[in-house]
Amino acid sequence: MPTIWIPTPLRDLTQGKQSITVYGFTVRAAIENLESQFPGIKERLCEGDKIRPNISVFVDGMITHLKMRERLKETSEVHFVIAISGG
Repeated sequence: MPTIWIPTPLRDLTQGKQSITVYGFTVRAAIENLESQFPGIKERLCEGDKIRPNISVFVDGMITHLKMRERLKETSEVHFVIAISGG
């Protein structure tokens, strides 16, 4: 099962867990399965049916422009990187 790495600002939804394994052959399916275990996480990662614009998705160490459509393998690692703005 793919491993999803949870960004620090979202760990309040995962009881502090930094990584979680979930079923899913795409990022979309993995997020849906993550949501079933940790309600509210999808809303923090997505706007409607898309990844929020301030979040980049890395799969197996590479940034993906396919985002929700990116295919996953059993051994995939998915990282969500939240852009932080400030001044």
